[in-house]
Amino acid sequence: MIEDALRTKLLLNTTLTALVADRIYVNEAPQGGAKPYVVYTVITIEPIYTAHCIQDEVTIQYSVFAERYASARTIVNVIRTDLERFSGVLSGISVLNIDFAGLGASEKEKDSRLAHISYDFKTTINK
Repeated sequence: MIEDALRTKLLLNTTLTALVADRIYVNEAPQGGAKPYVVYTVITIEPIYTAHCIQDEVTIQYSVFAERYASARTIVNVIRTDLERFSGVLSGISVLNIDFAGLGASEKEKDSRLAHISYDFKTTINK
């Protein structure tokens, strides 16, 4: 699945792993785990039918949680730099392009008091 291939790509980014180690989780983070961390979620998968193939446009949201807003912003910027405008093959999946789709949350979580920033990316892949 493309989301797992993108996680693998992010884990190869030494700048990112210096900040979050391997704390990049699908859908939710473990309760009481180390901070900062990243949670990614597939928001939508939309098929695109062309004359030659079927493509999927997958929107994935990356949410960063950190003690301080500046730390969360640094991590988000590393992720954006790594993913934005990427094209190539990841784990056997042909990625045509990854585009920054927009900023989601930018807030302090009420219960945890962690800074939370999220970015959405649209990834187009060949099926």
